[in-house]
Amino acid sequence: MDELLERRKNVKNNFLLQSELNQFTNHIIPVIGCSPDFQHKEESFIVKISKEQTLKIAKRFRQRAVFFIYDNNLKILECSTQSNFPLGKFSDRVITKPVA
Repeated sequence: MDELLERRKNVKNNFLLQSELNQFTNHIIPVIGCSPDFQHKEESFIVKISKEQTLKIAKRFRQRAVFFIYDNNLKILECSTQSNFPLGKFSDRVITKPVA
């Protein structure tokens, strides 16, 4: 957890993650999540699956937390404790053009 992976390893893990997500849904949207100051960026996916499925997959991929969107509300869900932390409206955070 919280380890920086080399690009090649991260691409491989994302491929494996997408393959696993395909077992639950074929509606997978690739996204790039980033911090408000754009200092941290990470490739990810938006999918509609259950919390239980999400936590199982997150554990296998050694994720500390995942983001949840429900009714346009964005939350971070901590995987080990299942505590969640509200972050505001998802729509306020969407950037539809590439960030330089």
